[in-house]
Amino acid sequence: MLIFLLLGPLLMGVVCLAGQWIPEEFYASLMVYLSFSLVYLQTYPALRVEIPTFRILRLIQEAKTEGLDERTIYEKMQRGRHLYGPKVTELENDRLLIRQKDQLVLSKAGAFMADTFIIYRRFLGLKTGLG
Repeated sequence: MLIFLLLGPLLMGVVCLAGQWIPEEFYASLMVYLSFSLVYLQTYPALRVEIPTFRILRLIQEAKTEGLDERTIYEKMQRGRHLYGPKVTELENDRLLIRQKDQLVLSKAGAFMADTFIIYRRFLGLKTGLG
């Protein structure tokens, strides 16, 4: 990801030094590039996992004209580790979770992140664990 953030500005800097770019145009281009980069970095992790809403829509679409009743949707959503499995693996890879025997526990970094979210939610006046 570091290359993603640095490559564009470096290329723009080389073009700026070699060409006739006006500094204001360089800074404006740099800000646009960095803004798009940060938006991408913010949204990419969310798009990597299967979003429950999209999964439900896909299940109903696959049923074609017959449709699905709520019980069937619920059963299909409960099967396997479709929704949480990839995220658990990602948290382990990022060393936010540690597997001890058959249990998952928070690492120090994971505990810090969890505490940060809890404090942030309290600051916003939201209850822990809801929504």
